Amino acid sequence: MMQCFNWDTNTLNIKTNTNKTFNFILKGNKTVVCGYSATGKSLLCNIIKRYQNSSNVQTLKKYNLDNIFILDRSNKEKLAEQNHKLIIIDRADLILEKADIDIINSDTDINKYLIFSRKPLGIYLSPNYFANLEVEDNTVRLRYLFNVRGWN
Repeated sequence: MMQCFNWDTNTLNIKTNTNKTFNFILKGNKTVVCGYSATGKSLLCNIIKRYQNSSNVQTLKKYNLDNIFILDRSNKEKLAEQNHKLIIIDRADLILEKADIDIINSDTDINKYLIFSRKPLGIYLSPNYFANLEVEDNTVRLRYLFNVRGWN
């Protein structure tokens, strides 16, 4: 069974049933993706949700998604309860409120975050942790906007 998110290497790998692969290397505990429309941000969340809710035995045998939590409007109250998870938030600018952002900002090494947003949210991060999605040869990767020494 493939662990989709590897906590030790900060990598997320998942393949869709259309052979599109998501291969992300997260730099730190929080990454904000500001990417363009139709690059795969919502697609990734929908695929993970579908796999997590699947009753298909082959899907369940293939992927271990136990350490991934997709945050949305219906489960926001569970944000503070998460422990040792990759928390993925799609359309964060539409669903996160100040209290949620405070929880994220105060989370030091308990969870990791992959946040899809179209505007700044007040999350404490160096510009080195902002990325766009890039697609090449049916593989979606993170392309970090900056890599400046001293910006931590």
